[in-house]
Amino acid sequence: SFGSATSIRPMQKDDNLVAVKGSFGSCRVFDLRRLSNNNDVRSRYQQSTLLELSIPDSMVHQTKSVRCTGLALDPTESIAIAPFAGAGSGDDI
Repeated sequence: SFGSATSIRPMQKDDNLVAVKGSFGSCRVFDLRRLSNNNDVRSRYQQSTLLELSIPDSMVHQTKSVRCTGLALDPTESIAIAPFAGAGSGDDI
């Protein structure tokens, strides 16, 4: 399980890696091989997470960001771009 996700994108450099955009602005890279190695869901989730990028909670509008979908990776897969709704009025990014 990837948790609350709005976008999932396979990575080109390794078929076992996927980039996942969470509902509230975070982005994670998961190793699919590690998802099935443990019966404990929480432990399996933590073990399979290779990288997590997030924005401070104070910047994210929790309700509006759920509707922000999409995830872009640059060709080298070193930069992730994902939309989120800002917490202040007119701060949608």
